[in-house]
Amino acid sequence: MKIKLPARTLAVQLLSAHQRFTKFSNEQRLLALDMLTTHIEATRKLGTPGSLKAATTDAIFLASINETAYEPIPVNTHSISSSLNNLHGAIWAEDL
Repeated sequence: MKIKLPARTLAVQLLSAHQRFTKFSNEQRLLALDMLTTHIEATRKLGTPGSLKAATTDAIFLASINETAYEPIPVNTHSISSSLNNLHGAIWAEDL
């Protein structure tokens, strides 16, 4: 039987396994946790496979440099247009 852990619980487990994460400030830990949780939720919501190892590594790296420029999951993906597609009037969610 396969049990799906809540995204935040899974993110905590994945991040806690890295020695670098244990040396982070509280702000960096929260940032990494938010980023990885968002990634897990997005891949689940969109049904796309993703590498949890790569996502964890990315979250640790971005938090280590205090990078906060990540995008949370859009609430309504059909009403959000991408700046890359604005020239063509396309909506990025249609391609998902």
